[in-house]
Amino acid sequence: MLRALETFACHRCRLSAITIQRLFLFLIISLFLPLFAVTTTFAAQTTLAWDPPVNADGTPFTGVAGYHLYFGTSSGTYSQSVNAGNVTSYTISNLAEGATYYFAVTDYDAAGNESAYSNEVSKTFSATYSLTATAGTGGTISPVGSITTSTATNGTYIIKSVTAPQGTNVSFTVTANQGYQLSNVTVDGISAGKISSYTFNNINSNHSITATFTTTAGTTPLKGDVDSDGVVSLDDALTVLRSVTNNAQLTTDQKSRADVWPLDASGKPLGDGSVNLNDALLILRRAVGLVTW
Repeated sequence: MLRALETFACHRCRLSAITIQRLFLFLIISLFLPLFAVTTTFAAQTTLAWDPPVNADGTPFTGVAGYHLYFGTSSGTYSQSVNAGNVTSYTISNLAEGATYYFAVTDYDAAGNESAYSNEVSKTFSATYSLTATAGTGGTISPVGSITTSTATNGTYIIKSVTAPQGTNVSFTVTANQGYQLSNVTVDGISAGKISSYTFNNINSNHSITATFTTTAGTTPLKGDVDSDGVVSLDDALTVLRSVTNNAQLTTDQKSRADVWPLDASGKPLGDGSVNLNDALLILRRAVGLVTW
């Protein structure tokens, strides 16, 4: 009688269930390196077992010299096979995650005569992907729900890693500590702004999310730093330009930071009480290093 994963049967064979095991690859990725999608990952294995065949009267059939194990990714069409020898269990490794495999077993005698296939069983090995969440000094970023998370540190950064099955959704929340405020969140290297949560939907690749924070205690707002990330950048100039063209609204604090034109005699932002194109252009000049303050 033969068995593997589920229940097999042939003219003298029967298969019954055993535990299926999975192996996962754990990658340590250096901070700030981009994460690439998994293409083909060979990281799965499964163990199949079977009962030796018996005669019609139930006595053991003694003519078995060994067993062939057949498998492939199409039902009834087995692209691979292995001679398991005269054993009643076998572990197949290097199976691709994200694929469905189909299995069948035959027995053969000393002359090489082979039985028909047993009944077929199948198993889908779902792919898994890595989500890396990095928080700078002054706050945290954490997955939502009962999710197994590993945590590491890299200087002032806290790095949390989550392994997510293919097709699932995983959400993260971002929280600033007392005395700090959220500066920016980047998702897969692209700025998403000051968002307090983010969800990766229908996951089918590796992802990263990073949150940075700035202190709010005893600091003087930097003129031109509209998004409060500690630097005057092209993003600040674009934010002001969008507000001037009525494509964005600035908060009172942002208006105060954006009001930089004109400069005083010492080259410091003087401001004129309004935010207009002159402010956007001056912030742009500051961002590319044509002026300093």
